[in-house]
Amino acid sequence: IYKKWEDAKAFTPEGAHKLREQKNIPVRDTSYSITLPPPNANAPLHFGHATFCIEDCLIRFKRMQGYRTVWFPGTDHAGFETQVVYERHLKKEGKSRFDFDRETFYNDVLNFVKENSDIAIGQLKQLGMSCDWDRNTFMLDEKVINIVTDTFLKMEKDGMVYRDGYMVNYSPHHGTTFSELETDYQEQTTNLYYVKYKIDNSDETITVATVRPETIYTDVAIAVNPTDERYSNLIGKNAINPLNGNLLPVIQDDYVEKDFGTGALKITPAHDQNDFEICKRHNLTGVGCIDLDGKMNHYAPQVEGKRVFTARLETAQILQQSGAIEKVDTEYQNKLLVDYKDGKPIEPMVLPNWFIKVEDLALRVKEAVENEDVKFNRETWKNEVIRWMDNIKPWPISRQTVFGIRIPAYYPVQDNPTLQVTFIDDDGNLVKGQIADLLRVNSLEKIKAGLQKVIAPTGAKYIVSKTEPAVDCLPETDTFDTWFSSGQWPLTTVNYPEGKDFKEFYPQDVLESGWDIMFFWIARMMMFGLYLTDQVPFKNVYFHNIITASDGKKMSKSKGN
Repeated sequence: IYKKWEDAKAFTPEGAHKLREQKNIPVRDTSYSITLPPPNANAPLHFGHATFCIEDCLIRFKRMQGYRTVWFPGTDHAGFETQVVYERHLKKEGKSRFDFDRETFYNDVLNFVKENSDIAIGQLKQLGMSCDWDRNTFMLDEKVINIVTDTFLKMEKDGMVYRDGYMVNYSPHHGTTFSELETDYQEQTTNLYYVKYKIDNSDETITVATVRPETIYTDVAIAVNPTDERYSNLIGKNAINPLNGNLLPVIQDDYVEKDFGTGALKITPAHDQNDFEICKRHNLTGVGCIDLDGKMNHYAPQVEGKRVFTARLETAQILQQSGAIEKVDTEYQNKLLVDYKDGKPIEPMVLPNWFIKVEDLALRVKEAVENEDVKFNRETWKNEVIRWMDNIKPWPISRQTVFGIRIPAYYPVQDNPTLQVTFIDDDGNLVKGQIADLLRVNSLEKIKAGLQKVIAPTGAKYIVSKTEPAVDCLPETDTFDTWFSSGQWPLTTVNYPEGKDFKEFYPQDVLESGWDIMFFWIARMMMFGLYLTDQVPFKNVYFHNIITASDGKKMSKSKGN
C-alpha cells in the first residue's frame, strides 16, 4: 500500500493535486506545510517517534481538503549524541576516537550515520508516515552546511560573534562542553575537608570547608561575607596556601554564606562558576590545574598526571601529613555536577569558546510570542518561552567534538605560535604541543594530515572564511552546537533563501514536538527565522508529553534505554 502511494507521488503537493484533478476532485491553491522534527540518524527509531502520527493526521486531513500540502522529512546528524553512540562501537573493538585523525574519524562516523539513517527512514515508512520523500534532508547535506555556515558568517559580520575565555561545563570523558541545560546534579555522600590556612606574619589561621582539596593548588583568595565579624580583623591580610606557599588575599564578597561550613570560602576561579564570578568582581585572575584529559597538570606538581578523584585523595593525605586538615566530615551530602547523557562528572573550566550575542534575538522572539505571531496549544508553553527569553544568556556555540559542522575559522600559524595542537604522526603516535615547537620537527602538511584538535587562546587571531585562506594556517576543529544547525531546520528544508519551496511553504503552519526541547530547539528556530527572514518559522506550536522508557526517564538512543 505504501509503495502504491509513493509511486503515485501522493505525498507530494504536485502529485496529490494531479491525482485529485484526474478524479475531478476540487483542489485549493492555498499551501499547508509541516517540517518533521528530524530523528537522530545514529540508530533505529524508538517508540517515542510514533508520536509523529500527530503530524501525519494533520497533513492527511489538509491533503484531503485539497490544500497544496507538504510534510518535509529529514534526519539529524546529532553531533555529540551520534559520536557517543559510535564511540561505543569502537570501544567494543578496543579502540577510541584518539586512534584516528580528525578527517578519518569524521568519515567513519558519517558512514555509520548514513547506514542508520536509511533504517530510520524505512521505519517511518513502515509506520505509514506520509512524508514527501522527494524533499528529504539530512543535516549534513551540502545545502545545509552552506546555509548554516552563511548564517555564522552573517552573524560575525553583524558583530554578533565573539571568542572569549568562559567558564564552561567541560566533560573530560566526552571531550566537549555542555550547556547549563545539558547538565544535572547527582546526590552523593562525600568527604568535606576542613583545611587550615595560616595568616602571613601571624599566628592566626583561617579554615575553609571544601569537597575539592585537589584544586587548592590554584586558589587565588579566601573570601568571607562583609557582615561576618569573625573575620573582620583578617580583611586585607594574606593567607598562605598550604600546598605551595602562595599568598592569598582575604577579601569580602556578598556571595559567601556565613552559615555554610566555616563561613570562609577558598576561591579557585578556573574550576568553579561562582568563584569565577567573584574573581571578576575583584579583578582577580587564575590558572587551571586540571587539563582537558581530566588529569592534573604542572600547577599541581605533587599529583601531576593523576586523575581528579585519585588526586583528591592524595592531596588530602598531603594536607593531613602537614597538619593542615582540621577535621573531615565523612557524611557530607554533596551535589555532583554531571552530564545529562551518561551522568559522567563535569569539570568546570575556563576555555576559549565561540559565542553568539542573543539578547536582541530573544527580544524579537518574546515580542512575536506576546503578539501571538506564533500560537501555542497551551498558555503554559507561551509563558515558558517568554520566561526563557527574559533570562537569556550569551550562547556558547562551539563543541569540542569531531562529528558535526565545523566552525568556518582558521588560525594563521605565524600569528599564533601558542596554538595547542594534537595530531597523529606517520607512526601512529599521538603528538601534543604548541604549534611553534611542533613546526621545528614537523611540516605543517604532516600536522594537518594527522590533525585531531586545535585549541586557540582567547586572544588568538583568526580568519572567518568558508574556504581555507592563502596563508599558512590551521582550521578551527570545534564544531557547531547541534542546536545551531537544527535551529535553522525550517530554513534548510525549504532551501532558503532562493528555493521555490521557501517562497511557497515558509513560514510553515505547525511545529509539533515534545515539550522538553522547547528552549533547545523551538525558541532557537524562532530566533533564526526572525533574524534571517523577519518572519516566524511556523504559525502554531503543538507540544505533547513525553513517552518514557521503563526506567521512567526520557527515551534516548545514546543512553541505550
